[in-house]
Amino acid sequence: MIEQSNISETVASIIKDRIGEDEFPSGRRLHIRKLAQELGVSPKLVREALNRLIAEGLAESIPGWGIFVANPSQRDIAEMLEAHILEEAAQARPEIVAA
Repeated sequence: MIEQSNISETVASIIKDRIGEDEFPSGRRLHIRKLAQELGVSPKLVREALNRLIAEGLAESIPGWGIFVANPSQRDIAEMLEAHILEEAAQARPEIVAA
């Protein structure tokens, strides 16, 4: 059985990719139910994924309005890119990152 945390990580990764590809540009509202329907997962998993993106600074929650794609600075973009590269490297070759 697949754990929910793994699914929410996958959902977060998909949304992150869409943000990176500018499918979800800065300032765009991220609708939980719509994303859940598009991705075929529960709204709870999308909410968990969006909370991850908020923690990473890729999204921001505005009370009473919703969750939006954040406007990252150049430094934020560089840090996110570096983290993404390291994450992909760890998945591809875990023994290198562990060394």
